[in-house]
Amino acid sequence: MLANVLNELKSDGINIEEVENVIFEGEKTACCTIRLDSKPSDGAIAKIGGRPSEVINATLIDLGE
Repeated sequence: MLANVLNELKSDGINIEEVENVIFEGEKTACCTIRLDSKPSDGAIAKIGGRPSEVINATLIDLGE
């Protein structure tokens, strides 16, 4: 699942600066935080969120840096 998300970001020309991936007990659920060098396009966010069997929620938070 994470590889698919990273591939979408790469296809959008986004550089990944930091990744934190927490896999919960039983290995059926995970939470991933990805710090990016720029904002992904709306299309990339839609593609990532459009994988309901892999992604429950995709949220973009602008840290204003």
